[in-house]
Amino acid sequence: GDKLNTNYVVRIDVTNKVTQSTSTIYLTYIVTDVRTPIIKLNNNAFFATQGQELKLYNLATATDGYGNKSMPYGNDISPRLTFVVTDKNGAVLDYTRPLPAGRFTVVITVENQGRVDKKIGTLVVADTEKPRVQVVDYILKVPYGGEWTVTTGILAAVDNNDGDLLRHNIPGFEPFVLLSDPIDTTKPGRYNVEFDVYDSSGNKVSASYAVQVVDPLEDLQDRFDDIEDQLSDIQDSLVDQGGGDDTGGCQAPASTALVAFASGIGLLASVAFVVLRRKH
Repeated sequence: GDKLNTNYVVRIDVTNKVTQSTSTIYLTYIVTDVRTPIIKLNNNAFFATQGQELKLYNLATATDGYGNKSMPYGNDISPRLTFVVTDKNGAVLDYTRPLPAGRFTVVITVENQGRVDKKIGTLVVADTEKPRVQVVDYILKVPYGGEWTVTTGILAAVDNNDGDLLRHNIPGFEPFVLLSDPIDTTKPGRYNVEFDVYDSSGNKVSASYAVQVVDPLEDLQDRFDDIEDQLSDIQDSLVDQGGGDDTGGCQAPASTALVAFASGIGLLASVAFVVLRRKH
């Protein structure tokens, strides 16, 4: 017989030709598979994307090794396969849940009739999620001659694996790639900053924001206007205080206002001098 795990009983008769006496014995035997099972890996299945449900039974097939012409490797025993997934530190992971991005060791084992086959593969889980970036939603003003980098207008840049890209500590990794020309802060005008943000897996997202390099003369005019408003308030205060009684009770506040008025004029002159000097 050739059926596995089946009991066979064999009757053996022995006859003496002289005496014609016969003896009978019975032998019982079981057909077992003494061959080692065989695991075949499906290398094309050892890739997954982050968040994808893992179907580890797609990684390999197993046969019992008891082959014939139609099934050279034997009968399919793939349901008996067992899997152990570990990370780079050797910690065993629950592969019934989505794995994070990375490379993982998969130990695949099958047992048949006391014989075992084992294969080891590397499962690659790819990070395909783009980083997220938030930029200023207004025209970013940069002072004439001031400092500017591509990250000046970025409020936040976060990746699901790398974390805060503005404060990452990954050696040799630069998340922010400027696509537009660098801004010359000695040339006043409006600029559009275009850039890409990458994570360490190569996923990218594009973003942009607007920059206004402030013209020093326009900036000076704005400062003049602010100081003029302040001086006008001081002048009004002096007029109000001048209408007090003759006891001199308002002299101290009036004196303070006069000092502030003079300081405002001095500040106005200083601003003009500094800005015009920078301009030339």
